[in-house]
Amino acid sequence: MQNDHLRAALMGGWILAVGALGYISGVSSFGAWAAVAVLSLAPPVVMARLWSAPEPSMSESIRDEIR
Repeated sequence: MQNDHLRAALMGGWILAVGALGYISGVSSFGAWAAVAVLSLAPPVVMARLWSAPEPSMSESIRDEIR
């Protein structure tokens, strides 16, 4: 699995899990759903900002320079 796909799967899984937990726990008010939305979106946003792509290897850098 590629790095981007893994990141998207983790983010989507987290959002679905928190949303399902909110639904199962019986959240009914708008304020509570807003809190669930913030709780489900904040960690993936932070993860997307902090998760950097791996540095290219030496052979990849040489191959790019040759092209």
